[in-house]
Amino acid sequence: MSYCKLNHTSLYLKVSEGKRWLVSELFLCGAVVFKAAKMFSRERFQEMLRRCEEVIDVLNGYRHPALRSVAMDRMISDEFSPELFKTTPQPPIPWGYFIRRQARMSILTTLYPFNVASRIIGPAGSTIRAIKRYSGCRIVLSNMAQSVLIIDIISEDFQGVVDWRIGKGIEAIQYVVKDENGEVSLNQLAEQAVRRGVRAFPRVTPQSNRRNFAGANESGMAVENENTDEETEYTANSFDSSDGDERE
Repeated sequence: MSYCKLNHTSLYLKVSEGKRWLVSELFLCGAVVFKAAKMFSRERFQEMLRRCEEVIDVLNGYRHPALRSVAMDRMISDEFSPELFKTTPQPPIPWGYFIRRQARMSILTTLYPFNVASRIIGPAGSTIRAIKRYSGCRIVLSNMAQSVLIIDIISEDFQGVVDWRIGKGIEAIQYVVKDENGEVSLNQLAEQAVRRGVRAFPRVTPQSNRRNFAGANESGMAVENENTDEETEYTANSFDSSDGDERE
């Protein structure tokens, strides 16, 4: 039976109370179920649910909010980073002067059935920070026109390295946007589930949970706003990968 055939009644019969209910409801709420049913196998989906539950279990053992936040960032990076970002490539031997170079990508967002900026940024900015770590480049997103996303890739390094870093930045962005095997989407959904699960559990109830998740977008790429209990998409005119450096 496919996920798109699972209604709320059968879902409640299949999962237990508490975090299992919370994680499953987030993954299967609203239009997200139809997107997921097309992209992910049943086994792959259930395995990700299990991993989310395990991470939430560990994180809810931390009583101090600051320690829990640090542990959450570390565990999310370990468990839900796309394969490309699990290793940091080694740059070539540096030579020449230390210079600054900038490349620009333009993406026509109407060609994609999801919010491209939100996909690149990721939940709580985690994906764009992973791109920055992978490439060593600063990434700046801006909307110059309603349907065009501008991505500036900025590198400061020696002449023998700077172009290599920009190439890695372009590679990482293309990897995230193309998402050929659904890995990026599924990992972002899992990360979002953990962030919401740790914040909401155990006080969340089925009624309040359904209301909170009613606004989740089609691809689940909403980004967590740490100052509120709501999920919002990034709609600002500009986003800089360096904005979250103080959190790392």
